[in-house]
Amino acid sequence: MAALAAGVTPGDLALPARGHDTTLDGSGVLRRAPHLDDRFAVGWQADDGRCVLVSGGSSVVVLPDGQRIHLAVAPDLPHRWQARGVLCALGLPPESGARVHGRATPPPPAPNTLWIEDEPTTDWALEAGSPVLDDDAVPLLLADGPAPVQIHLEASLDRTGIIRTLRSRQPPPPPPTLVATTIVARTAYLLGREGLLRERTLHRPGAEPVIAEREVAVWRIWRPYTYRDSLGVRAVIDGVTFSIIDEPHRPVIAHLPDRTRHWAAVPGPATSMEAPPAMLAPAVAAAVDGAEQLIDGFRSH
Repeated sequence: MAALAAGVTPGDLALPARGHDTTLDGSGVLRRAPHLDDRFAVGWQADDGRCVLVSGGSSVVVLPDGQRIHLAVAPDLPHRWQARGVLCALGLPPESGARVHGRATPPPPAPNTLWIEDEPTTDWALEAGSPVLDDDAVPLLLADGPAPVQIHLEASLDRTGIIRTLRSRQPPPPPPTLVATTIVARTAYLLGREGLLRERTLHRPGAEPVIAEREVAVWRIWRPYTYRDSLGVRAVIDGVTFSIIDEPHRPVIAHLPDRTRHWAAVPGPATSMEAPPAMLAPAVAAAVDGAEQLIDGFRSH
């Protein structure tokens, strides 16, 4: 297990008994301190300023200088021990449970999708019940939680069993279970007859997607600098650019943000550029049709 923090020795944490009084180091009596209670721990305080917060399967010794020493009754495997340290950092007893309620699975992209960005996040909630730390919740705790707190075995430091005595005198509240739900925020860039659409949707397990944001970039007349007599239309949202040029050999060009997704749809001989996904063909055809009408209208004025 982790070594003690600098400047702390087992003697600092030894809790010997003296008659019916419970002392931290022989210099002060431990008394109930209800003002130190929290949702999951019972507070005790000594005359010398030391405090002990006792939970069902753990405790926290608070030294006069404010340093907190976290103790757990039962050991665990190393990676799970780290996860229990994360629970401590979240203000929960390390014997608390954690489980995964569900993971959102967004549907396949629509046929007119140019680009998708999926951003998974984890939503945590507390619930009462059996405090079991599920294996599938451990990686989520380690990835999404704060840095784990050092935890020491209670028996190795409380050699006289005083914390166990305190626990039996005033039983603490039961520990909670932390429930994880993975939510996916999807940003999709869609190609349409009128231009580009950026749509941000939130996906939760077992629920319909919720549209959080929607933005439209309509076709605008564009004069390509490489084609003196050409006209075109262009729509741009967040670095996604879709251009349609009124020129026979290269009418449609897409630039996506990572610069590796660069393709062109051509009516004639193939070019060195990557071809667009086949499922986009109907959307590209509709976009070209809308662009041609816009360009024809512009030329007629």
